[in-house]
Amino acid sequence: RITVEVATPGEAKAAAEIAVRSLRWTQGWLDTPDFAESDYSMLAANEERSYVDLYMSKRETQRTMLVAKAELGTEPQAAAGAGTWEALFGGSTGSTSSRIVGCVGCEVKCFSRESGLQVDNKFYDGGMQTELRPFMADLAVSRACRGRGVARQLVERLEETVRSWGFK
Repeated sequence: RITVEVATPGEAKAAAEIAVRSLRWTQGWLDTPDFAESDYSMLAANEERSYVDLYMSKRETQRTMLVAKAELGTEPQAAAGAGTWEALFGGSTGSTSSRIVGCVGCEVKCFSRESGLQVDNKFYDGGMQTELRPFMADLAVSRACRGRGVARQLVERLEETVRSWGFK
């Protein structure tokens, strides 16, 4: 069973670990045979800091990061007894009974009505010449959980959150 919740700063590390193994940062660079585990660790540490700063610190506009958690015992291949959580999913535990298997972030950004280009949020004028739009980013799912509807659940919950902020 998968649940989707608002991420806490303590869960940013697990989300970042999944993201660096799931997202293509630069074409081909992460796929080279000499890309070491320490390289992934360095990228994950940088992403963890970015996630906390971007999604979990107080800002003038709405923002959030959601994480998908799989309950222990519901992971793929568990019945066959194959592999550990780390080997199957990457990331670390979200708690003693679940594992983070995916994430998605969203922040509200400001855009010029005339050009459609993004402008700094401080230029938001109440909707006269600028408008606020939710911007989804950092959608990542552990390789072992792909094809099981995790991304769909993350996006559906994010859409609910964005609607609660007043967006259509």
